[in-house]
Formats: sequence, structure tokens, C-alpha cells
Amino acid sequence: AVAWPFSAGGQQPERMPRIGVLAFVGEAEFGRYVHAFITGMAERGYQDGKNVRFEVRYSDQNRKSWHAMRASSRRRR
Repeated sequence: AVAWPFSAGGQQPERMPRIGVLAFVGEAEFGRYVHAFITGMAERGYQDGKNVRFEVRYSDQNRKSWHAMRASSRRRR
């Protein structure tokens, strides 16, 4: 019997899980909480760009921006 190496060249890469944070306020008001969350996730093994993707957006209390961000995140599911 002959064993041939398996080539994974044609396989699609596995999609990376995404965690989105949409904040109605600005980074100055909410950024420290997001930083603490991402740090806590890293301590549990979830590293941005390696095994999870964190997407953080701030609307700075702009309703149009907030609604646009929500719509964009729904389309990207």
C-alpha cells in the first residue's frame, strides 16, 4: 500500500469568529470598558486576529452613524 500526502490547497479557510461591539457613545467614554473586555478575553485565550476578530465601533452619540453601523453589522453576518 502506498500513502500519499493529503494536500489542503483547495480547501476554504475556516471562518474566524467575530465579536462586534457597537457603542452609542464615544471611545473616550466607553473605550476603557472595551479594552478591559478584550484584555479579559485574551487572558482566556481569545486573541484578536489569531482565533477571534474583535470589531469595535463608536458612534459618538450620532444617531445616523449608529443606525448605519447597526445595518452594516447585520449585513456582514
